[in-house]
Amino acid sequence: MNQMSRRTGVTLTEAHRKILTFAHTHYETHGVPPLYTAIQKATGTDRPTLERLFPHGIASVYAWCGIPVKQGEDGCKPVAEVTGEPGRALFLDHNATTPPRAEVRDLMARYYSGEMGFGNPSSSSPEGKAAFDLVMNARKSIAGLIDAQPQNIIFTGSGSEANNLAIKGIACRYMDSPAKGHIITTEIEHPSVIESVHFLGMLGFDISFIPPKKDGTIDPTAIMEALRSDTILVCAMAANNEIGTITPIRKIGALLKMAEVPFMVDAVQAFGRLPLSPKEMGVTLMSFSGHKIYGPKGIGALYVDDSVDLVPVIHGGGQELGRRAGTENVGHIIALAKAAQLAHHEMDEEWDRLTRLNAYFLDRLHASVTGCVVNGSLTARIPHNLSIGFPGVDAGALLLSLANAGIAVSSGSACHSGSREVSHVLHAIQADSTRYGTLRFGLGRSTTREDIDYLFSLLPEMVRQLQG
Repeated sequence: MNQMSRRTGVTLTEAHRKILTFAHTHYETHGVPPLYTAIQKATGTDRPTLERLFPHGIASVYAWCGIPVKQGEDGCKPVAEVTGEPGRALFLDHNATTPPRAEVRDLMARYYSGEMGFGNPSSSSPEGKAAFDLVMNARKSIAGLIDAQPQNIIFTGSGSEANNLAIKGIACRYMDSPAKGHIITTEIEHPSVIESVHFLGMLGFDISFIPPKKDGTIDPTAIMEALRSDTILVCAMAANNEIGTITPIRKIGALLKMAEVPFMVDAVQAFGRLPLSPKEMGVTLMSFSGHKIYGPKGIGALYVDDSVDLVPVIHGGGQELGRRAGTENVGHIIALAKAAQLAHHEMDEEWDRLTRLNAYFLDRLHASVTGCVVNGSLTARIPHNLSIGFPGVDAGALLLSLANAGIAVSSGSACHSGSREVSHVLHAIQADSTRYGTLRFGLGRSTTREDIDYLFSLLPEMVRQLQG
C-alpha cells in the first residue's frame, strides 16, 4: 500500500487504511471483492468520497490490495470477434521472458539427472570440489564475455535481486552518516531500481529522478547537472524494458569516472544483445538475468568492480565472495553461462536479422493500421522491442483479443489485475495514454516474417472493431 501511494502521489490517511484493510480482509474471507455498498456499510465511506481518495476509485482499491479482478462498469471493454488459426500460437513477448533454448535445456537435464554431480560448492568433499569447479568455470565464462575477471561476477537469484544488491549494497555503507547521501536515477528505470531508491528515500537518502527526453532517451548532461558533492551513486539502465530505448552508457560512464561517482547499470535487456565492457565503459556495477537470453528463470548475475565494497543484502554464509549468502544454484548458474555464451556468439547476426524484422513489422503496421505511434526513439533502440500506441483502442481489450487468437504480447496496463495506473515509463515520455492504447511486441529468435504476416492478418480487423 505504501508503494502504491508513492507511485501515484497519494498521501495515505487513516481513511485510506480503513478501506484497504476492509477490502483485503473481505477478499481473503469471501473470495470476491467488496463493492461500494459493502465498503460504505463497513467503513462509512460513500462512493464519491472513495473516488476522491483513490486515483481510480474502487479499481485502485482492488489494485492496491492485490485483488486480481475488476467489477461492473470499471471492467475491461469487450474484445474483438476475430478468430486465429485453430491450434496456432505465436509468442511476441520476448522482452518479458524467453523460452530456454535446446542447448540450455539439455545442459540442465544433464545436471539435474545427477550426471554432473550434486555436491555443495562450499563443501570440502570431492563432490563439493566438482560443484565448485562448475560454478567457477561459469563465472570465468561470463566474465570473459564482458572483459572482466571471475571475482567481478556475483551470482544472484534474478536481475531484480542483482539491482537490489547493487543499490542497497552501496547505500548501506552510508547508513551511519547523518546526511546519508544523494542518489541519482532516471524516471524510466525498472521497478526493482525505482522501488529500491524509493525505499532508501524513506531511510533518509536524497533521491533525484532524471526525466527522459520525449523520445525516451537520457541526456548525459542532465545527469551531470544533477551531480552534487554528496552523490554516492548514479543508476541508469542500458536498454529500456518497455520502450526499448538505449541509454548512452559509455558517455555517462566517462563523465562519472572523472567525477569519481559509482555508476550502476541495469543491463538485463542489453546483455547478450549489445557489446558490454563495464571497465571500459566506466560502469561500476552491472546486472544481468538468465531468462531474457533464453536461459532459465531464477538466476541472475551482478558485475562488481574491484573498487567497490558492497554490503551484503542477504546475510549468512560466505558464498559469492562474502557478498551474497546462500548455497549456490549450480544447475542454473551453468545454464546462465551457457545461454550467455550462445547469445554472444550469435549477437551480431541476430541483431541484423531482428533489425530487418523490426523494419518489416513497421512497414506492415503503417500500411494496414492508420494513426499508430511508436513509443521511443526509432534509432537508439534494441531491435526486438516495439512499443506501439493504437489510436482509439483500449489496450486491455486489444491484448485479450490477441490472446484469444493465440498471440502473446504485453500491455502497458494489466486489465485483468485490476490496475489502471499508467505505466511510469509511458508517463515519463508524456505518451498520450488517453487517446492511445499501448502494446509491446517483443520479437525473438523464433520470430519470422511469416509470423509477422500472420499477426497482421488479424490485427487490423481487431483494431477496427475495437475503435468502433
